[in-house]
Amino acid sequence: MKLQLETPRLRLERLDLCHAPDLFAHYTQDPQVAHFLSWRPHADLSETHTFIARQRQQWEEKRCYAFAIIPKDLGEAIGCISANLHSCRAHMGYVLGRAFWNRGITSEALQAMVPAVFALPHIARIEAICDTENPGSARVMEHAGLQREGVLRRYFKGANIPEPRDVYMYSLLREEWKKGKALWLK
Repeated sequence: MKLQLETPRLRLERLDLCHAPDLFAHYTQDPQVAHFLSWRPHADLSETHTFIARQRQQWEEKRCYAFAIIPKDLGEAIGCISANLHSCRAHMGYVLGRAFWNRGITSEALQAMVPAVFALPHIARIEAICDTENPGSARVMEHAGLQREGVLRRYFKGANIPEPRDVYMYSLLREEWKKGKALWLK
């Protein structure tokens, strides 16, 4: 996997400890950002360092490729996007600081990740889930070309919600991506 990806507005860099202060300031400590996610808000910067160290270890093991999302005009890491590899599929995850929601940033980052992930020859499918009550995340996946497959009932229990929640499953197959490849080459 490349160490850096670029879009017209963004630079995606391999997650590094130098990104920790920005990520902590923009999202890892924010309960509203973490609401639907698998982790609790970070109490201090050391938790963000631990998270990044774990992501870097998984990169070395070729299990997960995590990138900091950095707007070129800002020069700060405001979010993270990752591809967790499982056999022939890549499960995508993303998170963005609340101040940057609804600007198309996450959709642009996911669009950049799709060809990078499909450059891995063993990946036949990209997939992602979102809570059925998180329409913003659903739009991110749709704007990146993923299709909603259906609802997985009581599938995901986040760290901040007491009961398992229904989620939408989205996916994009390699052959679908090849047919519509021009979408990612604009």
